[in-house]
Amino acid sequence: MKQKDYIQYLMKETEIAMRLEVMAAPKPGLVDRNNRGSHQDMDLNSFLRSAKALAPWLGRFMEISQASSTDLVLPRLRKIGQEAEEAMYEVTEGANTHKGLIFSLGLISVCLVRLQMKLNRVPNFKDSLGLQELICLNSKGLTKELEIDLKSDLESELKNELKNEMEKDPYQSPQLDLGQKRSMETRQEINQTISQAGFSNRLSKQTTSHGEAVYALYGLKGIRQEAEEGFPAVFEVGLPAYVTFLERYDQHDSALVLTLLELILVTDDTNLVKRGGLKGLAFMRSEAVRILNLAPDLSEAELMEELLAFDKATIEKNLSPGGAADNLALTIFLYRVLGFFKDK
Repeated sequence: MKQKDYIQYLMKETEIAMRLEVMAAPKPGLVDRNNRGSHQDMDLNSFLRSAKALAPWLGRFMEISQASSTDLVLPRLRKIGQEAEEAMYEVTEGANTHKGLIFSLGLISVCLVRLQMKLNRVPNFKDSLGLQELICLNSKGLTKELEIDLKSDLESELKNELKNEMEKDPYQSPQLDLGQKRSMETRQEINQTISQAGFSNRLSKQTTSHGEAVYALYGLKGIRQEAEEGFPAVFEVGLPAYVTFLERYDQHDSALVLTLLELILVTDDTNLVKRGGLKGLAFMRSEAVRILNLAPDLSEAELMEELLAFDKATIEKNLSPGGAADNLALTIFLYRVLGFFKDK
């Protein structure tokens, strides 16, 4: 397959993956064809419009990936990524439907094109390790870069706070260590919360800087760290689970939603933590484990009843595992383009 044709093929597959992810139902707390989940600002049509609008932008990502040096790719992707976000917001009336996927799906697509250039053939599932290595190479330093940006943003924010306080009361001398004090208090508070939760995963690690606290609060760290590690949740959990469930179940929905539950268990879902805190994450994971343990002994009709109840409970708690949903879309995409695809 010629490279131009391969890029067109991948571009179409990005839209298919995004459409299949949002259509799958019932997904706990997420927009699907049944309901809006825990979201009031978006619905199924928002996601479908967004997927259609973003596919050409992802195609542009892949076109510029033909640059000779890996060092040239990410800086050029950032500008196009910002334009893609604007296109998304325009068709969704300001709703953030796929911001995380613009980065992750774009990065993986770029690496697929670069891998095709390296192999001089279309990559398949046997090339998964090589693809992960390229992802790691092209993502190197993202988290460190973000730490620097956040530190700069934080310092600017604290300087503005000091300036505002002086304008309110010019005769009162501000505390010079205000920024350091607030940074320490925030870090200690988050450390205590995470430590009390006792999760045996990466989220249980105490934050070591204010930047990490900001990542946890604003949903920034998860996707970049996943990229730097080669998306292990997708390659090591999502794909094997999806293959297994497709063989086990007749309904595609069953395979997709159970794969989502597996991904909930391993995704550092900062979107979920932002909405419900660590208690919300604990609830989602405990319910996911419970249903996954029950699933082998349930008929598909009984499984759907369990999943519907989970969806209802999640909506009542206003939770939404958006990070895991993004990983599901990546799983679907890679399953299809690496040659695993079976028409279910």
